[in-house]
Parts: sequence; C-alpha cells; structure tokens
Amino acid sequence: MKKETGIRMTLVKADEWTSSGVHYRSEQWKITGGEVDPSWRREVAQAGWEPWCRFSLYVVDGEVDVRLSSYGGEVWPVAWPDLFEARGHGYGRAVQITDLGLQFRAASLDGASDMYADARLVP
Repeated sequence: MKKETGIRMTLVKADEWTSSGVHYRSEQWKITGGEVDPSWRREVAQAGWEPWCRFSLYVVDGEVDVRLSSYGGEVWPVAWPDLFEARGHGYGRAVQITDLGLQFRAASLDGASDMYADARLVP
C-alpha cells in the first residue's frame, strides 16, 4: 500500500509557443501540504497553516528544464527536499526539481488522483 503524503502539485497556468522551429512551454505550478523540512516550519504553529509555494518550469521541445525559472510563497520549493534541491553557490545557485518531483509533475499532468500525485508515487 502506498503512503499518502498530503502533498498536492497543481498546474495553475501553461503557455506554449514556437520560435525559430523550437517549441516552448512555460508551466506555473502550485504545491501545497505535506511535511516540510524542519528549517521551514514556523516557530509558533498557526491554526490551519499549510505550507505552499508557486514555481515555474520551462519545457523545450518536450524536455523539462529542471532549473526552476521562478519560485516563491509561504515557503520555497526546497522545503520539500525530496522534490527540489539547491545546486551551485552564490550567483550560480539554482533550485532544481528532482526526479521524484518530475514524477509528481507527470502524474499531475495525467490527472493522477485528481492532482494528488503523491498517493501513487511515494512508497
């Protein structure tokens, strides 16, 4: 039986275009719920508080660029360390989606469990 993590990844907006024969897609996502890294938990728990963030990905000719083009919210994507990781240092630092994060994305796009992709992907 699969473990329900409570994480929800929802596609909020997608735009597509072609330029110089290259197909681009911009995806804006919202992720909510689940357990976040302890460094992102609030010192004083507020009733009804649920971690959330938005992030954007680019897809170029069908290949996902794993580097997030933007992010923000109550917490940042790295609050879910199984789904996102920070790479590099200083100005070269970037947040990237992990393989498991890409699985959540794919399941969400396929409508797995009405966007509750975690129910099928996390052991």
